[in-house]
Amino acid sequence: MLLGYVLWLLVAQLEQTDTTIPTPSPGWLALCTIVMAAYYLLIVENWRMSMGALGAPLGRRHAFHLIYVSNLAKFLPGGLWNFVGRVALCARHGVSATSASASVLLEVIGSTCAMATLSLLTLSSRIEELVHIDRWLLLLVALAMVSSVHPRLLNFALGQAQRFSKKSLPRVTVSYGFMLLLVLRYFLAWSLVTLGFVFLVQALSSQPMSFALALFIAGALSISWLAGLLTIIVPAGLGVREAMLTTLLATQMSTPIAAAAALAFRLYLIVCDLLLFAIASLLRRRATNAPD
Repeated sequence: MLLGYVLWLLVAQLEQTDTTIPTPSPGWLALCTIVMAAYYLLIVENWRMSMGALGAPLGRRHAFHLIYVSNLAKFLPGGLWNFVGRVALCARHGVSATSASASVLLEVIGSTCAMATLSLLTLSSRIEELVHIDRWLLLLVALAMVSSVHPRLLNFALGQAQRFSKKSLPRVTVSYGFMLLLVLRYFLAWSLVTLGFVFLVQALSSQPMSFALALFIAGALSISWLAGLLTIIVPAGLGVREAMLTTLLATQMSTPIAAAAALAFRLYLIVCDLLLFAIASLLRRRATNAPD
């Protein structure tokens, strides 16, 4: 519904004004693609790092297959089905489901913590006013999350959850230093995503972008993505992210360009997900059919 609203807003604005959506610049689109490719590869390396630390090392091809075949499940309501699918796929392919479950937990915590930190660092006073969020509150949340990734705290929380759920839950067997390094690596990954979006917006603009505007755009995406991430009942934050992102960007550029950028990035990511699924399936098929 929210995604439809953004599309309606784009069409309505184009009809009411003389604004036209410019043809994207191939050069900036190429830079966006390079940065996003680095992001997707870093996600694989981060998971391999976690699995190796948890006693279940994986090759790059195998890890790529497990992540991006199961990744399409994120579009199901709940927002976590891609992780559930990854654990199930690991068990199917003889990879420790216990290690996979623990690695998924580390990934969710590390990613959320990294995104909260990135949102804090890119939060401008203008965004702070628009979304009615206090940077000091966000700072406290970020610090709390960085502190909460300590294995003792995580295992205590998991123990309490197991006690109430009556279900066996994995434990974290890595050091605090490892967790901080993992958060840093996911921070780098999310920074690549925001940079890719900045390049996409620049591709739709006929004027060079100032650093201040680039930082605003990065902050707008960070806050919008975090909002979509926390709205777990909406598949992959579909519509939530785009509606908030359009609202924020429209304060710095025309509404049609803002809506076009938000929708174009969503479409771009969906195409990437489908392409990665196809590549991952092909890699596994080749590995299966290869002679011993």
